[in-house]
Amino acid sequence: MAEWPDALEFAAWARRRWRGPLVCCLTALALATTISLVLPKRYTATASLIIEPPAGMDPRAATTLSPVYLESLRTYERLAMSDTLFEGAIDRLHIRQQYPGRSIESIKRSVLQVTRPVNTRVIDINATLDDPGLAQALAENLAEQTVALNESMQETTTAAVMNESQKLFDSASARLRSAQQAMGNFMAKQTDATGPAEIDAAVDRRFQIGRELVRAQEELADLSSGADAGALASARARATALEAQDKAIGKAISDGEARMGRQKQRRESLEAELASARTGYEAAQAKLADIRASAAFRGERLNLLDRGIVPQRPSSPNLPMNILAALLFSLIGSIGWLAFRFGIDRTRTATGEWERERPSIRSSIATR
Repeated sequence: MAEWPDALEFAAWARRRWRGPLVCCLTALALATTISLVLPKRYTATASLIIEPPAGMDPRAATTLSPVYLESLRTYERLAMSDTLFEGAIDRLHIRQQYPGRSIESIKRSVLQVTRPVNTRVIDINATLDDPGLAQALAENLAEQTVALNESMQETTTAAVMNESQKLFDSASARLRSAQQAMGNFMAKQTDATGPAEIDAAVDRRFQIGRELVRAQEELADLSSGADAGALASARARATALEAQDKAIGKAISDGEARMGRQKQRRESLEAELASARTGYEAAQAKLADIRASAAFRGERLNLLDRGIVPQRPSSPNLPMNILAALLFSLIGSIGWLAFRFGIDRTRTATGEWERERPSIRSSIATR
């Protein structure tokens, strides 16, 4: 409660000095009004983009905007603030000539502002210039170029993935055709080759020749004792011929079996290669189909939501805001100055009273 007398005392003290704060506030208002009227007018045009979810996404899932997803959309703000896009836009609209000697970064900081309202998928591109029509043209041009750049990046990424998958599919197709051709050539050659039936027939023929050879050898043994020379020579020649046929057929059977073994290994190898090539072809075909189907899910899309209009009122200087700020700061400054002066005056008053009371205090101490 001890502070109330001080506050009331300060209010009474300040009321007697009201002319100072009044003059300060009026001066600040006059300066703010004059400066606001003298400063060149600048106009801000706004073009808006909307970040659409991928075309293949479930619309019900698109309505669920998680904080992580919304934070990831800041990437598109960086896209709209690209130095390359801004430089190209001001060159096309001949804006750079209005800022001679200034760098692109300096012009960009004073002209461009990209914002995304909280918890939305909307990006606002704000362009501030002295000419309202030129400001609207710059904002619209930057919005269009941002959409085009996003589409180009998505097409480039999709094309790179598609080309890689297409190469794998073409390689698998070529491998499958080569395996099929090799199997076809192998099967064509087998039509004229010796098969199991021929070998079975040769085995039967050799068995018959073997029986005839046994009889010929028995007949030769019977004739060797007392037969005439002609009959003996004929029997010996027949046995020799049968032995030669038996060896020839045996060799043919051995060669045929060896050839069939090699053919079987070759066929099994070709069949394994054909099965592997067909599996690889089916896998590459399925992967290519999946990539083509998932192309619609690859990244969000930027669409032009609002091209903006030519601003009718300047965005700066803001006369009401400047007057209010000047009034507020001048009032706060005046009150602060009065409080400072009030403190000094009270200190001086307290010091003067102490000096006046000091002799009486000394005399009272001496009397005691």
